[in-house]
Parts: sequence; C-alpha cells; structure tokens
Amino acid sequence: FDYIKSEDYYICPNKAIVPFKKVFLDYRTQTKKKEYRISSLICRACPLAKSCLGKTAKEKKFSVTYYREEYERNIARLATSKGR
Repeated sequence: FDYIKSEDYYICPNKAIVPFKKVFLDYRTQTKKKEYRISSLICRACPLAKSCLGKTAKEKKFSVTYYREEYERNIARLATSKGR
C-alpha cells in the first residue's frame, strides 16, 4: 500500500483508493490513530482480495498512528551521520 500524503489516502496493490475515515483512540494502547477503510463492494470485485483480505474480512481496513509524520521525520533524522 502506497501512501499519498497530499490527499491523505492509500493506494492498494490493485490501484484502488483506501480513503481516510476517522480519528479514534485505541482502547488497548490509549493512543490516537487514523483509520483507513475501502468499500466492501470494491474489495469484492478485486482479483487480489484473497491474498489481501484474509479469510473472514469483507473489506480492507487498517489504522496508522496519528503521529506518523513525526515518526518518519525522527527516523530520517536518526539515519543521518549526526543521528547515528
């Protein structure tokens, strides 16, 4: 899945858009997350559905930390010679 930062969505391997749906608080970790979900109608017609969705899922849904941009900036900073 490729992230399109300017529009805040992902593109699945079958080139469909997985849009942002909501911000929520993960009850297990008490952290803020962003949920992305694609319609089950799109997934049903997809030839990659079996490998992408698993056995029981009808649609692709995943969450990413709300602070993704900060994590990526920190990883890039640590990859520099000064960061090491």
